[in-house]
Amino acid sequence: MWNRLAGIVAGAALLVLAATPAAKAQIGSLVGHWQGAYQGVAFELVVQPGGAFSETERAGQMLTMQSGVIQTTGPGMITFVINDWQPRSQNVYHATGTVGGYFTREPTAEPPGGTYRLSFNSPNSVTMQDVAMGGVITFQRVG
Repeated sequence: MWNRLAGIVAGAALLVLAATPAAKAQIGSLVGHWQGAYQGVAFELVVQPGGAFSETERAGQMLTMQSGVIQTTGPGMITFVINDWQPRSQNVYHATGTVGGYFTREPTAEPPGGTYRLSFNSPNSVTMQDVAMGGVITFQRVG
């Protein structure tokens, strides 16, 4: 019973936090068109007022896209909630022995989104650190 009550209280506190002026200002500071790179992957992030976002990732000839909404999950922290992604399927090779095989088209898994710590370096530069994985990417505003 206490665990359930604690979960309800924590959920309510998160909803209150997401509606505070500070939380709205944090997401509002991200509104715009951003570019960054991490380990050979180029990122392009577009954030709309209200927190809707779309992001593309490009590595060589490979391109992926995801979109959804950004939620404030604590002071200086945001979470990307994925609603749509591309590609939705991919070719998977099935070997039929030591020589030969065939391809089938199989669905891709939904991207996990992620939670990031934000640090604004200036109005046109933000550094995001992945809370789970620790990776750091700096985005520059381009529009």
